[in-house]
Amino acid sequence: MIIRFLKWILSWRIWGPKICAYPFSRMEISGKDFFLSCCADWMAPSYYKLEKGLKPWNGPQALELRKKILNGDYSYCQTSICQVPRYPLFFLKLLGLFDLFSKVLPNTPLSKNNLKAMSNGESEMPDSPKSLVIQGDFRCNLDCPSCRSQLITTLDASAEKQLERASSDLLKYQDAEIIQLAGDGEPFFSSWHREQIKNFTPQNYPHLKKLILYTNGLLVDSENFQLLSPGSKMINNIIVSIDAGDEATYKRVRRGDWQRLLRNLKWMSELRQKGVLESFRICFVARKENYNSMSAFVDLGHSLKVDQIIFRQLVPWQGMGISNYSEEALHLPENPLHPRYRELCLQLARRSKVVMRAL
Repeated sequence: MIIRFLKWILSWRIWGPKICAYPFSRMEISGKDFFLSCCADWMAPSYYKLEKGLKPWNGPQALELRKKILNGDYSYCQTSICQVPRYPLFFLKLLGLFDLFSKVLPNTPLSKNNLKAMSNGESEMPDSPKSLVIQGDFRCNLDCPSCRSQLITTLDASAEKQLERASSDLLKYQDAEIIQLAGDGEPFFSSWHREQIKNFTPQNYPHLKKLILYTNGLLVDSENFQLLSPGSKMINNIIVSIDAGDEATYKRVRRGDWQRLLRNLKWMSELRQKGVLESFRICFVARKENYNSMSAFVDLGHSLKVDQIIFRQLVPWQGMGISNYSEEALHLPENPLHPRYRELCLQLARRSKVVMRAL
C-alpha cells in the first residue's frame, strides 16, 4: 500500500520529467560498436543511426541518449515494451543521499559522481558503469519460439570476433558491482560464457557484489557449478525462464526435459534455503500457448520457495519463432482472449510472491 502511494505521488507532473537511470549506470558488453544500457530490441530504429564513436560508454551515441532522457524525451526508446521503472531526478537524488539505491533500484548502482553529473544536466559520466550485461552469444540448448525461430548452437566468424572484443572490453570494467549473464542465449551452454564465468572471481572483480544468472535451468546443476569453479561461486542470483507450469505445456513451448528441469530447480531451491543464493526467481512469458498453466506455475514457485514468481508479456523480438504474434499476445486488448486472460492475471497477482508484468 505504501509503495503504491509513493508511486502515485511520484506520478505527479510537478516533480519534472522521469529519468531512467540505466544509461547512467549500466552497459552491455557484447563486442558490438553501439552503446546499449538495456535490451537491443527496446531501442528505436532511429537510435542506431546516431554516431557511435570509439568509446561506447561516453561516445556520441551514449551522450545523445542521456541528453534526451534528462529532458524526459524517450524517442530513442520503445516505451511500449520497456518495463524499466523511471523516477523524477529529485527522487534519485534522495536515494543517493540516503544510500537507498540498492533497495529501490537493486540492479542500478548509480555512483555518486554520476548522480552529481546527472543533477547538473551533464550527459558525460565521470565514472565507469557499475552494472554490466554480458551478451552477444546466442547459442542455446533450446529453440523456444518466443525467443528464436531455430536452434542456434554455433556462431559464424563475425560473431566469434565480436566475442573476442567483448572479452577484451570486460577487462576494462573490473570495478563493476553487478554483472548480469546473458538473456539472449544460455550461459551454461555457451563455451564463451562458460570461460567468462570461470574468471568472475574476487581477484579479478574485487568490487563485484552480485552475479546474476539468467538461464533456462536445464544445465544448472552441481556438476556444472563445479566445472565452472571458482567463478561459479560468485553466482548469487538466479532467474530461471520456464514458461510453463506442467510437463505437457513445457514440451509444447520449450521442447525440453521437464524432469531434469525439476531436479535442477529443486537443487537451486536448496542453495537458496542454505543461503548460498540471495535470490532465486522463476519467470513465465505468457501467451496463448501456455496461459492455461499459469496457475500451476505459481504453485510450482511456492513449492520451490522462490523469492519471486514473475510473469511477463510476450515481446515481439527480432528473429522470434512466432509468426502469429497478435494471436499469441494475450496482453493486447484487441486479442479475443484478452478479457479472460486479464481476469486470470488479476487473480494470480493477488497470490504471494507473484510479480505480474504480463498485462
